[in-house]
Amino acid sequence: MKTAVAIGVCLGICQGISAPQVRATENAISAGDERRLRQWLDAPLLFVRRHSYTNMHIYDTYYKWPPGGGGIYILENPSATRNLWRVRPVIDPETPETCGFGVYSHPELSWDGRRLLFCFKGQPQGNTSIFEIGVDGKNLRRVTDPGPACADYKGSQGGQHDTAPAYLPDNRIVFLSTRQSGLVPCNNTGVAVLHVMNADGGDIHPISVNYVNEFDPAVLPDGRIVYGRWEYVDKNALTIQSLWTCSPDGTQETAFYGNNMVFPEAILDVRPVPIAMPSK
Repeated sequence: MKTAVAIGVCLGICQGISAPQVRATENAISAGDERRLRQWLDAPLLFVRRHSYTNMHIYDTYYKWPPGGGGIYILENPSATRNLWRVRPVIDPETPETCGFGVYSHPELSWDGRRLLFCFKGQPQGNTSIFEIGVDGKNLRRVTDPGPACADYKGSQGGQHDTAPAYLPDNRIVFLSTRQSGLVPCNNTGVAVLHVMNADGGDIHPISVNYVNEFDPAVLPDGRIVYGRWEYVDKNALTIQSLWTCSPDGTQETAFYGNNMVFPEAILDVRPVPIAMPSK
């Protein structure tokens, strides 16, 4: 097996794709194409439901409070036709174990597929905390509480935010946090950078000294952390959110891809993707 890296590219306004154009593209997929694509969906899909909302920046979504409820769900049979889909809530305001009404985000499966980390914000100006729950909706537990760090924050907007967790191979957790209370130079909002902690939420400490935001850490097959990194040195404020890697202790920080690109402006949501190589 070899591994490729899948990335979500944030093209924004530069791309010039309107909502009607997106819908036209979706409508162009024939029924036959849809059937063929569904055949590849041979495992349940984990997803988040939330109200659609617009955001001014890619780096401060944790401040937003979209209207409407949300939650984390599993589509049990994605290869079936849509009228036969079975959607099961893992956690939302109505499940037996719940965080209540709020913003659920960043679900991340454990290596054995039995648990998941996620983030929850329960108040418009509140904090974002990391939780863990079984994929069966049981054994909900809170992993972090950034509230005690709120007194250190002097910027605009509100709260402290732990986001984008991922399991490390040694059972620790890498995540982003604004606990350092740095401020974006041009916007005066909180800066979220890489942190690590034990599985129980203990020994939280940063592994980055970046003074602007980082994004979406994931673990590569060789154990390195791959993540988005916003640079603001000898570059303007609008471009260069490229991919970097580092070791789980923060050493060997190295540009991975796109360090000198100005289009697309941001490379986000990187994921390693196993690729089955054809036999010779």
